[in-house]
Amino acid sequence: MTPARRCAAVCLAVLLATPVVLAASLEIDERIAMRLEDGRRIVVDVLPERGEGWLSLATRMCGSRDAAGALAEANGGRGPYIDVPVRVPWRLLREEYRYLALRALFPRDRPGEDGWRHRPAAAALPIVDVGLWQIAEWFTGSGENWTRIAAANGLVEPIPPRDRELLVPADLLRPLFRLQRTGADGLLEYGEDEEGEFAVYRLRRGEALYSAVVLRFTDVIEGDGDGVVQSAVDVIRERSGIRDVRDIPVGYPVRIPLELLAVRYLPENHPRRVLAAIGRSEMAAIEVPRRPRTLDGIHVVLDSGHGGEDPGAMLHGAWESDYTYDVACRVKRLLERETGATVHMIVRDTETGCRIANGSRLVRNRKEVIASTPPFRIDSRARTTPAVHMRWMVANSLYGRLTGRGKVPSENVVFLSLHADSLHRSVRGAMVYVPGARYRRSKVSVRRSVLKRHKEYTPTVRFTRRERLRDEKISTRLGEALLDGFRHEKLLVHKDRPLRTHIVRKLRRRRPPARFVPAVLAANRIPAKVLVELVNLNNREDARTLLDPNARERMARAIVRGLETFYGGE
Repeated sequence: MTPARRCAAVCLAVLLATPVVLAASLEIDERIAMRLEDGRRIVVDVLPERGEGWLSLATRMCGSRDAAGALAEANGGRGPYIDVPVRVPWRLLREEYRYLALRALFPRDRPGEDGWRHRPAAAALPIVDVGLWQIAEWFTGSGENWTRIAAANGLVEPIPPRDRELLVPADLLRPLFRLQRTGADGLLEYGEDEEGEFAVYRLRRGEALYSAVVLRFTDVIEGDGDGVVQSAVDVIRERSGIRDVRDIPVGYPVRIPLELLAVRYLPENHPRRVLAAIGRSEMAAIEVPRRPRTLDGIHVVLDSGHGGEDPGAMLHGAWESDYTYDVACRVKRLLERETGATVHMIVRDTETGCRIANGSRLVRNRKEVIASTPPFRIDSRARTTPAVHMRWMVANSLYGRLTGRGKVPSENVVFLSLHADSLHRSVRGAMVYVPGARYRRSKVSVRRSVLKRHKEYTPTVRFTRRERLRDEKISTRLGEALLDGFRHEKLLVHKDRPLRTHIVRKLRRRRPPARFVPAVLAANRIPAKVLVELVNLNNREDARTLLDPNARERMARAIVRGLETFYGGE
């Protein structure tokens, strides 16, 4: 009997003698989970979304539309139906989802210098004894490699002891299972201790823990008042054994927990980075409508932050609401005078309309309302959240009226929300947030009594995965064009990742940070949508820039130029 047949025969005997345990599933991604059939065969279930057929599911889950027929056959040839799980067998899965399924099933497995360290006893689901043939198939791509794995572990029988750690030699491994030693162009090294995985950055002369590590390698950028920055500094300080953050030697190995790292700095085989790569590949395949070449016929839905009784951020003699509203009014004036665009203001000043304020010290008039039906009065900071929801509801209503029955093409509508943030005081310049597909929910529900009396009230909005990916792709192009406009007007742009897909505002001990898309973007149906942070009011120089009426005019021109770039060229 050949080694392969001997292995198969022993595995079958063990399987038949072992009672099958029905187990729950493990989530891999939103609407995608893995489970075990017969206690040992890995299957991935995916919930189809509106408009998905076998071709699109095969492309997404199997990596090729050529697998559509086999995928349909694996599901009895019926469907697919919305929200009814589609079964994707292991043999059809694309490589990335195989990797993610195994990482979910064996969370304590780790790569090492000599190969993959497999811990079968630490499986996250009840699993029957698995033979070396199956292990070789999972981690190397061929069951024939079971003899090499047996030799590497001093085993004779093809069924290994369940409580024993196994080594899968490095030269046999599929690429995603191989050890990643360095990243970020050699700036980081990766390691692991009893608290989990981390990245190491060695401080250089003159570098500080926040500016050189937190700001550079993580997504944490919020102001001191939120406590997020200090929490991130504390986590890294404690993990690195640093006593005084003001006295760190040059070359000191600073340990950054991987859950804090931005995606681009993670090891290439980290599950979060693998999921991001899947999203990018899907996004690249999405075709978006060709944009018009001019602003003629373009509808700009323009929002300014806060308003009414809510001033927003207030620092160094400036506050967010009236100053960003003034910039919005300047944008409106420029667009209407110099282009064929139509501007729709989400916030309206009931006292002055959209009169330009040329002073450096504005007066808080508290008269701004959201232009809903009837107008939504922002009467206190306590109503900030309902006011945010009312903004996207008004935007969605406008979008529906404009594009209904094909009156205005969807690509002729754009949404801009203007703000002035309160970030860490060392941060300067403009930033743009776009709706990152990975950080948006497929369903947004808002049920607040204060909103129900308004005509635009919508309790629930839904987005397919394709819509979220499309929105990120289009909005990223818009965001890049706007940042180029700021640079052209000689306005400062944040030096490190000025275009971001999400915000981090809450750090939790031993848990991944809370990452989210601002609600005004997350629930917004307009495909091209961005939130622009004009300045950082916590920085004194940035605050002075917003106080300067000439600088506010340049900001408005930067935005108009960005729109012209977005619509005028690829």
